[in-house]
Amino acid sequence: GAVAQEVLKSVSGKFRPIKQWLHIDAIDALPDNLEDLPPENFQTKDGRYDGQILVMGSEMQDKIKNLNYFIVGAGALGCEFLKNFALLGVGSGPRGSITVTDMDDIEVSNLSRQFLFRREHVGKHKSTTAATAAKAINPTCKIRSLTHKVAPETEDIFDSRFWERLDGVCNALDNVTARLYVDSMCVTHRKSLLESGTLGPQANCQVVIPMVTESYGTQRDPPEKSIPMCTMHYYPNTIEHTIHWARDLFDGLFCKYSEDVNAFLDDADAFLERLEKDPGVKLQTLENVQTGLITERARDFKDCVTYARLRFEEFFVNSIKQLLHTHPLDEQKDGVLFWSGSKKPPQLISFDGDDSQHYSFIAWAAILHGKNYGIEPSLNPFSAEGQAKVKQWCNETKIEEFVPKKMHIPANMDDKAAGDSAPQMTTEDLQQQIKKEQEWYTATVKELKEAVAKEGTEKLRMFGVEFDKDHAELGHIDFVTAGSNLRARNYGIPEADKMHTKRVSGRIIPAMITTTALITGFVCMELYKLIQGKKLEQHRNVYVNLGLPTLLLTEPRPAPEINYLPPETDKEKEPLAGKTYNLWDRLDIVSSGKDITLLQFLGAFQKKYAMKIVLMQFGGRIIYMDRGGGPGPSADTPLAALISQRTGLPEDKLKTIDFTVSCDSANGTQIENVPPVRYRIAPEKKPKPKAKH
Repeated sequence: GAVAQEVLKSVSGKFRPIKQWLHIDAIDALPDNLEDLPPENFQTKDGRYDGQILVMGSEMQDKIKNLNYFIVGAGALGCEFLKNFALLGVGSGPRGSITVTDMDDIEVSNLSRQFLFRREHVGKHKSTTAATAAKAINPTCKIRSLTHKVAPETEDIFDSRFWERLDGVCNALDNVTARLYVDSMCVTHRKSLLESGTLGPQANCQVVIPMVTESYGTQRDPPEKSIPMCTMHYYPNTIEHTIHWARDLFDGLFCKYSEDVNAFLDDADAFLERLEKDPGVKLQTLENVQTGLITERARDFKDCVTYARLRFEEFFVNSIKQLLHTHPLDEQKDGVLFWSGSKKPPQLISFDGDDSQHYSFIAWAAILHGKNYGIEPSLNPFSAEGQAKVKQWCNETKIEEFVPKKMHIPANMDDKAAGDSAPQMTTEDLQQQIKKEQEWYTATVKELKEAVAKEGTEKLRMFGVEFDKDHAELGHIDFVTAGSNLRARNYGIPEADKMHTKRVSGRIIPAMITTTALITGFVCMELYKLIQGKKLEQHRNVYVNLGLPTLLLTEPRPAPEINYLPPETDKEKEPLAGKTYNLWDRLDIVSSGKDITLLQFLGAFQKKYAMKIVLMQFGGRIIYMDRGGGPGPSADTPLAALISQRTGLPEDKLKTIDFTVSCDSANGTQIENVPPVRYRIAPEKKPKPKAKH
C-alpha cells in the first residue's frame, strides 16, 4: 500500500513523497519461544502455506486454520480482509470458519476500490459475492455469507450462541454507530476485536483484547466540525447546508417520536416517574408522545398523504413567512441590509403536484410516515393512477391560514437577544404559567392513558425509521434529495442530484485502495499476535496518513478501572468503597437446568454480591423497578418467561440474558457504577452412571 501510493505520487504530483528510508518490522508477531521450537515445526509441506510455516511454524498455521472469525462489512476493508484471511488460511481447518455479513448491494462506484467485485456483480449482495471470490482464492476456506445488519433489531440472528462460538471479530464498517454496537457485543461476550477505518489517505487500526485493553467505545473522536444551527435552519447559502437540514428533518419526522411513545406504552407509570425527575424535558417529551400517539397518528394511507401535504406547507411556506415577518426584506442594521452577504433572502414556494420535486417529497414523506405506524401504501404512488389519487388527496387537504408569531430568530450564533429582551415575568404570571402547564400535563396524561386503554398497546406501537443511505428502494435518499432541493429553491441555491445528496448526507468519503491495503496488513499483524496471546506491550495500534506522510505506532491503552462508589466513601461503613472493576467485568448468576423466578433471581444476586437491585432493564425495557412493595405480581414468574412476555422473544433464545441494573448497597447507599449482569441457564449436569461390577 505505501509503495503503491509513492508510485501514484510520482505520476500525479499529489501528496508529499517519502524523502527518507522507511523501515517497518513486525518482530513482535513472531513466536516468543522461536529458539526453543523443534526444527520439524518449520518443515514445509509442499503446500500453499509453506512461506508462512517457514516463518511462524506449522503449530501456528494449525491455529490459524481453525479460527472462527466474524467479518462485519464487505466493502473496501471487508474485501481486503477476506482476501488476506483466505491467503493466511483462516477458517480452512476442520474446526474453523469465517462468517461475513453486509446488507448492501454492489454499486458501480464500488468497483474502483472493492476489487473482489466486477461489472457483472453490480446489483448483487456484497457479502455473497465477496465470499465467493475469497473461496476462489482459497477453496479450502469455509466462508458463510449473510446479508443482515449487525444491530439491536437482529439480535435474534446474532444471538449469544452466535457470539460465544467466535474466536474474534474483525470490523470493516463505515459508520461510528455500527462500530460502537459491535464493540459493545465484543465487550459483553468477551471477544477480541480488530477495529480499523480509512478516511482518504488516512487510516487507523486498534486491537481490543478482552480483560486487558480499553474498548473502541472507551475513547471518542472529537466531534466533527458542524454547520452553525442558525445557518442551517435560517440562512443556508450552499447545497450542503440544505442537505444537512433535510437529513435532520428525516430524523425529526420519522425517528423522533417512536422511542418515547414505545417507552410510554411499555410502562406508563415508570415513564412518567422518569419525567418527573427531569423537569427540563418533561413537557416536551410528553408532547412528543401526544404527537406520535394522537395528534399525527395515521389510520390509512390517505392520512399519510394529508400529513405529508401539511409538512410541505409547514417547512417550505409557513417557516419562510415567519422568517420574513421577523426579518423583513427591507430590514437594516447599522445602515446595512439584513439580507446581504452570505444571508440569501428566502422566497415562498407554492405547492404544485406536477413538479417532480414537490411530488417526490409528498410521496416519500407519506410512505415513511406510514412506516411509523405499520401502514403500507394502498396504491402505487408512482403509477399514473396512483399519482392522480395522491394529487387529489393533496388538493383536498385543508390548509389553515398562517398567522405569524411574535418570536425572536437569531441573526447569528452570538445573537442572545431573545433572552436579553424578554420581559421579566411577575411572580403571579409565573405561577399562572406553572398552573397552566400542570393542567395541560394532567389532561394530556389522562388523554394518553384513555387512548391506550381503548386501543391496546400493541395496536398503538410505533416503528422508528432509521436512515439508510444504501438501499435505494427505501426512498430515504429520495426524501432527503427532494427536501434539500425544495429548501434550496427557497434560498435560490443550485439544486443537487441524488448521488451528491447521498455522498453528503451519508458522509461518504471515497476510499483509497492503497490506504486500505496498508492498514489491513497492520491488522493481520495484530491477528498473529492475538492468536499467540501476546502481552499488551507487544501489540500496536496504528495511525497512518499516506498524504503527509505520517506513521504512528502506539501501545494499546489498558482497560481503565471504575469505582463502584466515589473514592471518598468511608470504607468502614461501605464494604464496596475502594473496590473497582473494568469494562470487561460482569456479575454472573447461573441457574442449573431450569429457569428461576424473578424473586429467586433478586435474592440470589443480593446474596452473592451484597447489592440490592432497584432497577433492572433488558434491551432498554424495564423488567423490574423497586417501588418499595416488593417485585409485585411478576415475583413468581420464571425470569426467561417474563422477558419473553415483555419482548416477544422465544424462550429457547433466552438461555443467556444480559441486564443493566441500578443497585443500592446493603446499607441503602446508591451505588454509582455497577457492571452488567448476566443470567445464564446452564444445562443440568446429569449424574454419571454407576460402573457395573
